[in-house]
Amino acid sequence: VLALALTGSGCVKTGRDGADNKPAPASANFGTNLIENCTFESGDIVPEGWFIDAGAGALKCEIAGGKVGPRCVRVAETRKFLMQQEIPVFSGSTYKVSAFVKTKDFSCKRGYLVIVPYGWPTQFGIILNELKGTSDWRLLEETVKVDRKPEEKKYTFAFYIEDGKGKLWLDGVKVEEVLQGVT
Repeated sequence: VLALALTGSGCVKTGRDGADNKPAPASANFGTNLIENCTFESGDIVPEGWFIDAGAGALKCEIAGGKVGPRCVRVAETRKFLMQQEIPVFSGSTYKVSAFVKTKDFSCKRGYLVIVPYGWPTQFGIILNELKGTSDWRLLEETVKVDRKPEEKKYTFAFYIEDGKGKLWLDGVKVEEVLQGVT
């Protein structure tokens, strides 16, 4: 059974319980943000609950200036950057992926805020490739149906930038299960 508890910032704290160590049925998660530490309030060098796979030197946890909470993360000038965490999503379910982003002289070859099955055979979410220039905080969101093979049991939420120039700030990351057809 997957235990979900909301923190004050609307992020989820997850915990697994029981002998089978399987997630709760998808319907138990409707409207719950599945991202841990979604406003980056915990952790100094690397936000707690997040795994940095590439480009850790490009990441900075900023203690002030966030959109949702006081803190946010900033990524600057990177060849490749990947920050991710495992989340309890299910094939066939519909999710809203959203985040606040701010940019300064930003561009990238590839950029994503996405749900991905292990191995990254496909992705579901927000593509940042067209995000260019300088902007104040803005909400990006996309409603997606995770429609893959039933045997794909593990998914992660990934924040990825390739050949990034300038700076991008991120705060208030959410992945919420929604009813099909709801945006």
